[in-house]
Amino acid sequence: QSEPEYLCSNSGLIEPKKLPNPVRESKTHQELHRELLMAWIAIWFEV
Repeated sequence: QSEPEYLCSNSGLIEPKKLPNPVRESKTHQELHRELLMAWIAIWFEV
């Protein structure tokens, strides 16, 4: 059986389940983010 499309909170209200972001989960996005982060770190510590 699949996961429900909602979560129950402590207040008793039903909250919607957070939808996955296909862009942020993509391998190419993760690689680009890592490359930009490493470039920023290299520039930051070079000074």
